[in-house]
Amino acid sequence: MSESEQQEPTIIEPMEATTALVDGLATCPSIDGLLTGGHAADLVMPGEYVIPSQAEPALDAGEGTEARDGALFAQRLGYLYVADNCARVVSPVYVSQDNSTAYLLCLRGLRPWPALQPQWIQAALQAAEVSHGVLLENIADLCTDLGTDPSFPEAPTVAAATPVQHGSDGRIDYCVDFDKRAGQLLDDGSIDLRERNSAVAVVTGQVVARVVGSTPGQDGCDVRGVAVPAAQRL
Repeated sequence: MSESEQQEPTIIEPMEATTALVDGLATCPSIDGLLTGGHAADLVMPGEYVIPSQAEPALDAGEGTEARDGALFAQRLGYLYVADNCARVVSPVYVSQDNSTAYLLCLRGLRPWPALQPQWIQAALQAAEVSHGVLLENIADLCTDLGTDPSFPEAPTVAAATPVQHGSDGRIDYCVDFDKRAGQLLDDGSIDLRERNSAVAVVTGQVVARVVGSTPGQDGCDVRGVAVPAAQRL
């Protein structure tokens, strides 16, 4: 066996997420704040070796990781971070504050973005408690079109709420002109300033108004499965 065959493949350890990034995924008021906030971290894949358990000081497996064969492995797609002496993987899904949209946060990092699998993204959505409006076509496209260049952060939409449709009030639409004016234009081009359209002439059988009934509203639903009630009208 040659020397080159004996060499182990180079492993680029993933750049860990900062506490600010982890907190931002839960509290940042907008996705733009995360994309422009200078955050950087590497996405890790399910089953990926992340940190040897013999590291000094030794780390325990936390949420999203497991200890196996003397090492720690990621259990899900996300960003690796260390807290309370535990290696954890936080979901890369960001949910807007109004729960109307869920994004997959793909940040700048040291390594190319991994080739994503739809089931990884769906599991990340589930971990973020996203249960409604999952955009399967977007996810499929993301798994084929994301690319591998992590130079510019991205945040494609992976779930969207069903918008609420409020009802409308009933109304009366008048078919004759009741507006008062300062004068009436005559056939010869002059203006009769005595006429102010104060009395409207109608004939028998003429439609003067139409009654339009109210329309019912349709409830919406946010990405976490919570109904958004529509305003009902009279």
